[in-house]
Amino acid sequence: MQGPTPFFGTAAIDLENHRGVGFEGRVVAPTQYRTEMERLKNLLQRHCIVKSGSERCIEVQVPLVRLPQAHYTDLLNRSRYRYGRARADIESDIAKRQEALSRTTDDVLKDWE
Repeated sequence: MQGPTPFFGTAAIDLENHRGVGFEGRVVAPTQYRTEMERLKNLLQRHCIVKSGSERCIEVQVPLVRLPQAHYTDLLNRSRYRYGRARADIESDIAKRQEALSRTTDDVLKDWE
């Protein structure tokens, strides 16, 4: 199952990749193809044509993305505080794993008894 397919306005050179295939994903007549490609070339900013499943293509306007007012360092510091670990702790965990991997079968069998 394929999800929605958006078509954004594009340059004429990029349209060469879609030659003969319309928005519906099937080969179309040259006149219909030219009509669809002209529609695609002349889209306004923040507009796109969306196709989903067997539904017809529709033109939609993409919402304006507002820049966040908060600075990213606050989130970064909170994440480091919550999930971060000291370098020494991480290095000791790695050393323990390496020690466990470097043990021979005889060492493991001796500890098992």
